[in-house]
Amino acid sequence: MRRGYEEIVVTGRQEQFIVENARQIEPLGSQQIAAIDEGPAPQPGQTERLRVAIVSPEVGPGAGVPHYWQALAKVIAQHHEVHVFTARTNRAGLDGVEVHRVWALLAGWFLLHATFYLAVLARFSLARLLRRRRFDVVLGIGALTPFADVATVHFVQAREQELQSRGSFQREQPRSGLAGLDYALYSRTMGWLSRKFYRGSHTRIVAISEAVKRDLALFEGATTAAIAVVPNGVDIERFHPANRTRYREATRRDLGLSEDQVMVLFVGNNLVSASWS
Repeated sequence: MRRGYEEIVVTGRQEQFIVENARQIEPLGSQQIAAIDEGPAPQPGQTERLRVAIVSPEVGPGAGVPHYWQALAKVIAQHHEVHVFTARTNRAGLDGVEVHRVWALLAGWFLLHATFYLAVLARFSLARLLRRRRFDVVLGIGALTPFADVATVHFVQAREQELQSRGSFQREQPRSGLAGLDYALYSRTMGWLSRKFYRGSHTRIVAISEAVKRDLALFEGATTAAIAVVPNGVDIERFHPANRTRYREATRRDLGLSEDQVMVLFVGNNLVSASWS
């Protein structure tokens, strides 16, 4: 397993999956991956250098999904040419990666995702129409990128809606007013796009867990045979059982816990998607 910090949320298996499937992906229309067939063939023992596009509204440190794309871009860029199409990013964390700014309204959930969806759909659909395929593999984020060759799914919007509808999860700070309307529009729009996309898509789907794969089949009607499960990676040196003895006593003392008290720690930014109640 790769262990550098920049790779803690991906594994070598993710990159291997992308490269090995590059020739097998049915690309835009009848045009197969022409760029692979152009130019001199790689020498024996030489890794073929691919042109890879990553398309996501946000890419950068912080929240899970943007961080995932930043880490994956840096891993793939070690051996391939990587281009990132995004509305918001921190370029400082993407050395060796070419960043393309996508116009989108950086306001709220709905406007950001709706305008980004329309912008990238127009951009990549035009390339398809003109038969100008610049990339060997296009990596996207679920239903937001229906033109992608490989789409990674981190959670299923319909699962969140289902948990909320039966009262299994209550937000500590419920959204109200414009914020509530904004998220409701985003959630329902993404739910509609997802149902439309997964039930008729030929895109190769990567789910980050078996639970996400099951949710895609249950809520979106996706075909499980078309879904590969590639879990996020873990830095096994930074997150190691030895840390328990190293930090346990001082941490419990700082938190005012006695020896017989049980403490459970959950780290995440979306309790609903994690199925916690």
